[in-house]
Amino acid sequence: MSIGVLVIDDSPLAQRWLADLVLAEPGFALAGTASNGLAGLELAQGARPGLVTLDLRMPVMDGLTMLKHLMTTRPTPTVVVSSFATDESTEAFECLRYGAVDLMAKPTSVGGAPEADHQQELLDRLRQAASVATSRLRYQRLHRRPLALPLVGRRIARRLIVALAGRTGLAQALSLLAATPCNPELAVVVLLDASRRVVDSFAQYAARYSSVNVTTAGHGTSLEGATAYLIAAGEPLAVIGDTKCLRFAVFERPAETRTEALVSGFVRSVAESFGRHLTVVVLSGATPGVEDGLESVRLRGGALTTQDLETALEPKLLAAVTLRLGARQIATWDELAGFALKSPKRS
Repeated sequence: MSIGVLVIDDSPLAQRWLADLVLAEPGFALAGTASNGLAGLELAQGARPGLVTLDLRMPVMDGLTMLKHLMTTRPTPTVVVSSFATDESTEAFECLRYGAVDLMAKPTSVGGAPEADHQQELLDRLRQAASVATSRLRYQRLHRRPLALPLVGRRIARRLIVALAGRTGLAQALSLLAATPCNPELAVVVLLDASRRVVDSFAQYAARYSSVNVTTAGHGTSLEGATAYLIAAGEPLAVIGDTKCLRFAVFERPAETRTEALVSGFVRSVAESFGRHLTVVVLSGATPGVEDGLESVRLRGGALTTQDLETALEPKLLAAVTLRLGARQIATWDELAGFALKSPKRS
């Protein structure tokens, strides 16, 4: 059965190439087109599409407002296709918080046919988006938090949550940071398979909704409780020291070292430092090929978890970690934070 795709865009040219792309692809059918969010919302209620492509800047009702209404009335996998959906933009992060499963920039010109590579990438992302369980889609009702104040006296973290994520796991990473309690014993590290620019922008955005201090980590940064540290996966970082003083350390990156080796090395370093008091959660888009590094967590008594596979746009690594290493799927991020604070069982 074909997947009905609703195309919402105020540009007639963009509407046309998106509609033609959908019509030409086996397994897809065009459920309709709309030139603003309000018309698109009305069509979605009647046509009941299996997938939506959504522009952001439109008259009458913009894309973000439409997305919020859609996810609260009839959740539907939605891919934002917009010139404003750059990876490091606040609008991109808002789209993910509102329930979009993916984002992609429009080609620079839609007057003619977009390049074949761009078309294929969009089709691949649409197919991935269509596989996400509708029952798991939701608008995240997060509230802005006041700026987190430093605790009186510095506290070295005794427990640690490490989240591995990529572009398609940013919404889940945001949920985790929003759910993390301000506990002086607990720290969070989010290792993003993204550029430093995206990491910096996401840290500033996530800080609005987190009750802990959200910052980026560099050489010499101490690992303190009630703090979340964001790191780019390609950075050669490790955690060194003892229980009295744990710090991030940058080491010289050997030539041609692959990102998965850097991620695995970082995971091993925190496994050595925290042992049974470490919880690692693997989110969508996390750097592939890091199973060996994750095994060190299990061997040292730490806990391995993943986000719910039905919510993941890129579930391959999550499934492998679940199958090979017995990782536990976490249904909610409040559950993960509570799980990480429980006293670990002694072997």
